[in-house]
Amino acid sequence: MKKSQKLAVALSQMGSMLQTQNQPNEARAALEESLTIIRRLAEQDPGNSDLQRGLALACLRLARSEKRRGNDEALKLYEESLSILTDLVARAPRFVTWQQEMEVVEKELKALREEQAKV
Repeated sequence: MKKSQKLAVALSQMGSMLQTQNQPNEARAALEESLTIIRRLAEQDPGNSDLQRGLALACLRLARSEKRRGNDEALKLYEESLSILTDLVARAPRFVTWQQEMEVVEKELKALREEQAKV
């Protein structure tokens, strides 16, 4: 694992920790920085499934954070996560973990769309 990838993981963990400590602004900053790093790595190596999955999960973490904050950016992030996971599942349909992660994103995205439709 590259140093930058390790940094992205650490920032993601820090973002999660900050959310549990009710520090949403700091959590968002850490999650955004993590996403930026993972996105850059994934763009440099688009055939790397681990990096693509990491990007999908980074989008998901930030989407959840944005949803809690009531930010419309959550929808775009959920959709990006779903798109990436859909591609991964298409490449390896028998890989259960990716399928399960995709189903979680689909469920959360559906719930968000339903919430937005009520407003």
